[in-house]
Amino acid sequence: QGMQQGIEQGMQQGIQQGKQAGIEQGSKQKTLEIAKKMLNLMDDRAICEVTGLSWDELISLKNSEP
Repeated sequence: QGMQQGIEQGMQQGIQQGKQAGIEQGSKQKTLEIAKKMLNLMDDRAICEVTGLSWDELISLKNSEP
């Protein structure tokens, strides 16, 4: 009984961690989408300030633009 309960708790914890990771990934993706829209409107430093992206992330985003 104790082992089964431990397994169930482990599974629940894994599910919660997976959900959290999915939420974080979705949030990061939305931030990148917003930053892409801002590229022609604001200077790079302002985009980093507003979005919280690092300088390297912004440069990578700019390099991925067609």
